[in-house]
Amino acid sequence: MISNSVFCFKCDQKGHVSKDCPDNKHNTCQKCDLIHKRGECKFVLCYNCDLLGHHAAQCNQVRKKIKCDKCLINHDVRECPINWRYYHLKPDEIKPLKMSCPLCFATDHFMDDCNMADDQTTVFTKNFKFLIKTFKNEYKRFKNNKK
Repeated sequence: MISNSVFCFKCDQKGHVSKDCPDNKHNTCQKCDLIHKRGECKFVLCYNCDLLGHHAAQCNQVRKKIKCDKCLINHDVRECPINWRYYHLKPDEIKPLKMSCPLCFATDHFMDDCNMADDQTTVFTKNFKFLIKTFKNEYKRFKNNKK
């Protein structure tokens, strides 16, 4: 079904989309600059055997094991997960960690180390917001009684 609502971005004509463009002069391959449809290029490079004409997924050769230079695991260095996790520490820019406990409002420990916490107290419980409000109210009463 050819519709006038579809538009080809290659030849600027209505009635078909770019991948189905009948005008061969607009179907030049980006890899080899010859006229054929995308996916039919014989100049595609296999990353397994380094030969032209097929992708690594269609390669008949035994899969070569590549040891990554960064992490020494069997994958190409371009696919290493360390690439996106890599950062440089700048010691002069390290800010001191500020400790605080939302249960007792102390500044010398975190909630997990608090003596007021029981086994059910965790930020992952449904009633955490209620627990904080309760402890805040108790703390206010404690402070007022101290005066």
